[in-house]
Amino acid sequence: MKKFYTLALSVMLCGSAFAEGRQPMVKNISTANNVVEASTTFNTAGGVKKAPARAAGFATIEDMAGAYEWTGQNLLQSNAPGGELTLTVTNPVTGAATISGFNQNFVLKATIDFAKGTVSIPSPQDLGKDSYGDQNYFYLKDVTNEGNVVNGLGSAAASVGTIDGTTIVFPELDVWAFGDYNDETVGWWYLCYANSMSAIIENENPNEGWEDFGTAVFEDGWMVPGAGEEPSDYPWTVNVQKSIDTPDLYRLDKPYMAEGCPFDGGKAGYIVFSIADPGFVRVLPGIYSGMNNGANKLNFFNLDGFYADMGFTKEEIKAELPDYVFSTYADGVVNVATCRFNMPSALDKAYSWTVSGVSVADKMVAKITINKLAGVDNVAIDNDADAPVEFFNLQGVRVDNPEAGRLVIKRQGSKVTKMVVR
Repeated sequence: MKKFYTLALSVMLCGSAFAEGRQPMVKNISTANNVVEASTTFNTAGGVKKAPARAAGFATIEDMAGAYEWTGQNLLQSNAPGGELTLTVTNPVTGAATISGFNQNFVLKATIDFAKGTVSIPSPQDLGKDSYGDQNYFYLKDVTNEGNVVNGLGSAAASVGTIDGTTIVFPELDVWAFGDYNDETVGWWYLCYANSMSAIIENENPNEGWEDFGTAVFEDGWMVPGAGEEPSDYPWTVNVQKSIDTPDLYRLDKPYMAEGCPFDGGKAGYIVFSIADPGFVRVLPGIYSGMNNGANKLNFFNLDGFYADMGFTKEEIKAELPDYVFSTYADGVVNVATCRFNMPSALDKAYSWTVSGVSVADKMVAKITINKLAGVDNVAIDNDADAPVEFFNLQGVRVDNPEAGRLVIKRQGSKVTKMVVR
């Protein structure tokens, strides 16, 4: 199976390892993005019922201290924004803080106004000299209406981010520069916009509450169309888990780390879906998929799940959007009609890809063909009424001497039942 090794060069703004020294600007904001917001939206007079679900916010300013995942859009050939940053609250009373973890050990000064829910990073501020002996500053740059970045130091005095749940979202057109505004011919360590910082929550998607259910053949409608390919041409097998507590809730377990995945760089992540209503299959938003676009973590979902999370019912969606195609489940096959994605900094958005300037939203469809683990449905039935008694666990594995109190499957001849061993 061919690997999409060139995907980062042709479609996505993926970064690479740090190159030596500062880098020149190779993009403008007007040409950098290759994602577009979903065109299928509600236009009801009452508007959106509620914002999509977000993580609970910080209780105190002290709670804000810790590790964050930095995401942003890169305007350089390399030196992409991203990775783990550390926010340190140096004075809870005044809100003084620092942000560290950048290349060259640069440290930013910031001020948290917890009452207003903002984090302010002043511009410019002296970062000292880099490993080459060159002077560096953090500063903001201006942007024209056409999306072109203006030379030199920008006019804004600070980049003021909004605390949204456990994410700090900075204005999209705040262009962060790490370099020397007195001499930009050398380039920058970072030059990026649409910056956000999301608190890293330990055990965000633990295995507790899930059990292995089987495997599935996955025809990916989220990443493959963004590479200009058809999902049906690149299927691969993934692990499927079932929720222990919630009926009809399943997830693809680390799908982009599975053998046969045509993408490199996949991390631990999940695609969670509910088949409680087979005619309204919801792929749940707000869950990290395991894939990134550059430094941006991608959450994968479908519009059924996105609208449901906003409080709309299946009937309301159908009434408002008569031509809308719902995602469905039948005979072990999940058909996802409207694959979309977003990032932690834009949980209220639903994005699709563009390839060579053309939207491929209509090609973003997925198919999940589930193969259940060997269990009672796959146990061969012995029609001999005198056959010996056999026991299996719930995954269909034979158990020779099940202990008392254990739930097992009992088979004797053609009779198959579940029972608790006494």
